Amino acid sequence: NDTKAYPLRYPTHIMEDDKANLWFTNDASTSLVYWNRHANQFHIVSLPAALQKRISPLSGLWCETDSVLWLGTVTSGLVKFMPSLGEAKLYGRDQGLTDSRVSAIYEDGERRLWLATNGGLTCFDQATEMFSNYMTKDGLPVKYPTGFFFYNDVDKCLYNGGQGALFCFDPMKTTRVHVPDKTI
Repeated sequence: NDTKAYPLRYPTHIMEDDKANLWFTNDASTSLVYWNRHANQFHIVSLPAALQKRISPLSGLWCETDSVLWLGTVTSGLVKFMPSLGEAKLYGRDQGLTDSRVSAIYEDGERRLWLATNGGLTCFDQATEMFSNYMTKDGLPVKYPTGFFFYNDVDKCLYNGGQGALFCFDPMKTTRVHVPDKTI
C-alpha cells in the first residue's frame, strides 16, 4: 500500500534499457512496469488499447533500446512495442510463428530475436520479419525450451534447456531461413 512500492502483483521478467532504467513484465498482466532510476519511481505502462484487447498476459521481455521493447505473450505471440510512440505490432501464427506462447527472448549480434516457445526454438529476423522455427524433428533436444536464455561471451553460445536437458548453440553460425508454410 506504499505509493513508492511495486505497483502490480509481482514481476516475472526484468530488463535494463540503454538509459539504465528497468522494465518488468508482471504476473497475469498485459501492462508493463517501468522503473525510472533517476526519479527512483515506478510507473505502469499500458500497451495501446486496441492491442490490449487482442493479447494475452505478457511472459517474455527484451529491451532493444529504451524506445523499442520486444514482449512475449502467453497465447498471442510476439509484440514489438514502441513506448515513446505508443505504438505496437503483434506477430503470431499468421506471420509464421509455430507456437504463440513466447516465454523468453534474446537478441543476437545480427539483431535476430531468439524465442523460447512451447513449440520449440524460434528465430525472428527483424529485417525480413520472418520466423525460422526449430523443433525436435530439426535436432532440438527438447520439445519445450525453458523460459530463460543465457549467453556466454567466452564460448559464444546461447544456452537453454528443458525436460532434464541442456543445449547450447552459436546463434551467429545459425543461418537457416525457413519460409513458413501457409496454414489454412
